[in-house]
Amino acid sequence: MVNAVNVAAQTVNVNAPVLYASTRIQTGGRACCAAATHQPGTGVVNLRKPGIYEVTFNGNVATAAAGTAVVNIQTNGVNIPGAQATVTTAVDNIYSVSLTTLIQVCCNETVSVSISNGSTVALTVANADITVTKLC
Repeated sequence: MVNAVNVAAQTVNVNAPVLYASTRIQTGGRACCAAATHQPGTGVVNLRKPGIYEVTFNGNVATAAAGTAVVNIQTNGVNIPGAQATVTTAVDNIYSVSLTTLIQVCCNETVSVSISNGSTVALTVANADITVTKLC
């Protein structure tokens, strides 16, 4: 299991990933042996062992102008269908977004998971929290 967070507000440009300053929990021993790994300061959790994983993201988003905030869960840089949160925003309001999906990793495969800004404008994201749990 991995739990990574970034409490401070960050600007996430269009199509860029949310970054996580720290890894609060990483189970499974050393990074070379763990099923899921995260390097602090990055926006990627790598899934390195076969199985089914649950990915959950929570965070607060805002935009500098009224519009639509879109947040996606991606694997290897590609949006996962159905793993998207969309919020109609007003200037400087803060909105809570939450996403959960399942990802299957096959033998001899490594999958990179990230949360990306699918909006047409930059987002401010605070209290970003991603948890990845290997279910089986």
